[in-house]
Amino acid sequence: TVETPSSIAIRKNAPGNYYYASCNADFYITWDPYIGNPHRCCYMDGQIAMFDDDEATNYGHFFIDYDKNMWCDFPKQSWTMTRSSGAQVSLSHINHDLNDNQLVLYNELGGHWTKTSNATEIRVRLADGERWAINRPFKMVVVGEPVVGGNMQVRPGEAVLSAKGSRVDDVLSLTDGEELTMLFETRLANYDIKPDLKEASGGDVIILDRGVTAYTAGRFINARDAYNPRTMFGYNEDRSKMVWGLVDGRSARSSGCTYTQGADIMRYAGCYDAVNVDGGGSSTMFMQQLGIVNDPSDGHERAVSNSLHAVLNQPEDNTIAEIRFVDWSMKFPKYGIYTPKFYGYNQYGLLIDTDVQGVTLSCPESL
Repeated sequence: TVETPSSIAIRKNAPGNYYYASCNADFYITWDPYIGNPHRCCYMDGQIAMFDDDEATNYGHFFIDYDKNMWCDFPKQSWTMTRSSGAQVSLSHINHDLNDNQLVLYNELGGHWTKTSNATEIRVRLADGERWAINRPFKMVVVGEPVVGGNMQVRPGEAVLSAKGSRVDDVLSLTDGEELTMLFETRLANYDIKPDLKEASGGDVIILDRGVTAYTAGRFINARDAYNPRTMFGYNEDRSKMVWGLVDGRSARSSGCTYTQGADIMRYAGCYDAVNVDGGGSSTMFMQQLGIVNDPSDGHERAVSNSLHAVLNQPEDNTIAEIRFVDWSMKFPKYGIYTPKFYGYNQYGLLIDTDVQGVTLSCPESL
């Protein structure tokens, strides 16, 4: 739904589970009945929260698997359900409009209700020991009997299969306790692979493709060379480092940047691939110790549908193990005075002190 990245981080932050950095991500829907939902693919912990089957395949996305590999790519999806008899049934999509002659699965990430009408629906739950997964099969169990009407409640830990028209029999024939095997596939089109995906966020266009600027970048409401605030996600070639890039704009301080300039910035930061996500007034970067670190063009942080969060799962530790200069570079003023400031980090790399005192400076005698 709609919430600012900083409030999510503050709400979920806890000892041993530090939400230390946050950044806005996908565009969001502004029309009923899905106001506030991510506009394209959104995966959370291996579960599909949103997929717009009319839009997602045309736009760049940011993917992360369970081994923390990353990809900027285009999703090509299919969803199948295998019954205990061995019969395979295709699903139309997940957490989106139920139209005539369709079978749709609604899970709790899509809301507390299916928001359907004149539908035939039945509850399902994960089988014991199973988890939601993408590109690997998992088991679900039918709960109860089919119900005619629609807008069934989606209970925590469960989902609802909903059908209309020619697909109603696919629900009516299910029996309480029947085991189903689900396979939700997402093929990454450019890399032509199906990884064990954990997280995904939709975006706009891929601006950096294997180290090369994508000069075709552009979309119908945003020309390639238009200057705007930008939020960008990327990674280095061996996928060991994730990079978030953010450029302010629409102000006297900054005009923003183009898609191609954004690609140059991300390449300078070491990126191999990069995707542009929601920008404009949505562009926001937050850190627990520093607050909002950019100047959003709205004049304040905007509530958005989803966001990326960097989380440290380590015990609480307030001992400084490393210090770094606040200024990433410095021009020393001739006949002037420069007083450096230092940040302090614990052994896990978490920023814990924004004004370290008592630092001794030294330099070679020749200098």
